[in-house]
Amino acid sequence: RLLVLGVAGSVLAGGAIEWLQQFAGRESSWSDLRLDVLGAVLAAAWFGAVAGTGQWWLRRAVIATVLSVLMLLDVRPLLIALIDEYNARRAFPVLADFSSPYELGRWASEYPMEIVPSPDGSPGNAVRAMLAPAAWPGLYLRHFPRDWSSYAFLRFRILVSSDTPVPVTCMIDDVATDLRRPYFERFNIRLDVEARWQLVELPMALIRDGPRDRQLDVRNIAAFGCIAMRPDRPLDLYLRDVALASASVAPGDALRASGQQQAPPPGAPGQASLRQERIGAMD
Repeated sequence: RLLVLGVAGSVLAGGAIEWLQQFAGRESSWSDLRLDVLGAVLAAAWFGAVAGTGQWWLRRAVIATVLSVLMLLDVRPLLIALIDEYNARRAFPVLADFSSPYELGRWASEYPMEIVPSPDGSPGNAVRAMLAPAAWPGLYLRHFPRDWSSYAFLRFRILVSSDTPVPVTCMIDDVATDLRRPYFERFNIRLDVEARWQLVELPMALIRDGPRDRQLDVRNIAAFGCIAMRPDRPLDLYLRDVALASASVAPGDALRASGQQQAPPPGAPGQASLRQERIGAMD
């Protein structure tokens, strides 16, 4: 009976932790809950193996050890989420500088991604995401302070490991990113990204006016992402220094967008490409 209660308690604790993660800006995971159940069952089996030894102190020690380990494993994802949520709000208007390994939890991708040193040897870290030869590979920033209304620009640096420029679409939406949404309901810009750091600067006024029939709610931004259109081979996309800014950089120092809109390419999930005005490499 004690073993059954222990397994049930561990499963309930794991389920509660997964449910509480939504209030820390994170997503619940059925796979994590399955691991909780598996751990509880294995722990019960282990205890059952020593239960018949007759040594009550050994049984208590095993119970205490197992329960402590399971509790730490259950709580760890929530603690990491809370720590990173605190760090993100403290660093705002910086959205991601990848100085902490926990920042990777703010991003989502269908393909492998990791935090790495800057590929050109310059100081600082970047996130590297695989661009697989598939439909719209990329990565999305999902967890960050939502209100961008006090700032004039979104700024970031981008690089793709390719000998030729790669078209990358940067998306911003005030609802969770869903590629099935009509292209005109969010802001998109197409960039020709090279194998060197390029500083991109997007005026908040253009982001706000990106959708065709409405204004984007910049007080409640839900997603920022960079995706490619079916690369012909696996590539690596790098991002760094993602931040909001109140003032523009000096002319000629950034890749900026004008307000001239063009028709989206066939099959594109995004809105429309915006004309690029100027481009420069990172010093």
